[in-house]
Amino acid sequence: MRVTAYPLLGLLLSIPLSSIAAAHDLHGLVAERSSLDPETRAKFDEVKELRRLLAARSAATRDGSLEAVVQTTLKWTSGRATVCFFDGNKDARDHVADVAGRWTSSSSLQFDFGPQGNRRSCDPANPSDIRVSFVGSGYWSYVGTQSRLIDPNKQTLNLQGMDKTTFSDQDDGVILHEFGHAVGFEHEHQSPLGGCNSQFNWNYLYTALGWSKAEVDRNMRQLDTSSSANGLLTTAFDRKSIMLYSLSPQAFLDAAHASCYIAEANDTLSAVDLQAMKTVYPSISAAPPPAAMPAAPTAPDAVAAAQQVRRLQELVGAR
Repeated sequence: MRVTAYPLLGLLLSIPLSSIAAAHDLHGLVAERSSLDPETRAKFDEVKELRRLLAARSAATRDGSLEAVVQTTLKWTSGRATVCFFDGNKDARDHVADVAGRWTSSSSLQFDFGPQGNRRSCDPANPSDIRVSFVGSGYWSYVGTQSRLIDPNKQTLNLQGMDKTTFSDQDDGVILHEFGHAVGFEHEHQSPLGGCNSQFNWNYLYTALGWSKAEVDRNMRQLDTSSSANGLLTTAFDRKSIMLYSLSPQAFLDAAHASCYIAEANDTLSAVDLQAMKTVYPSISAAPPPAAMPAAPTAPDAVAAAQQVRRLQELVGAR
């Protein structure tokens, strides 16, 4: 389990699910993010670069306050994340709210969907933190507070076709997976401790996914092993995690002996998922505060760091 370190631009390309996996996100997000206006895309890139610069300075100077900024950039820090729906019937809205609540039942973070039977409808004039639609392409979500950078008229989490009245365990797994992203979790196959890199059939992935090589590498290879360098909070690899893809056996050199291969998608939160949630959101009131701004920095690089923190907080701060 990993808490995200940075925005994943171009995460997933719109392709048929059957072509590579039963993975929740392998449909729709690249197309959605490709439609971002240049200004929003530039903000995503700026957040990524600011976090990289601050993490590097934190590692070099052992500045815990800067590390706290990097670690919490995409985390909801108010104890409450508001959620709205652009569409969907009452039953679908209530079901999504109930399932998503499994993430927060043992943590200090709470999703505010509005009252049961009358869940909040999206109002671009007063945008919610997480905005759900049932009519976009595929299943996907922006990660954590990335959604604050998205046009209030657009959804930040998509559950195509789930505007219905009956739901399967697989549907619930998809909902849980996407709300895992919404609270800040990355995909389990990219865990620095998973060893999936050596198990993947990279020649197959480079041809079957329909992505550029850079997109495959960005979305499939493990993330940086240094938490100081990327802001990740990492647990031991978890095959039962809701955030692990169920990929085609062809995606592996030897699926029968690959620890990263699971034949069927996980549909429930694992014990590690829940513990990670409690670790990240143990007590919002006790969360580390933003880095204090030095009143009179004495070094030019300290001035630059202070400016970078201010800009980062401006980009992803509460509305």
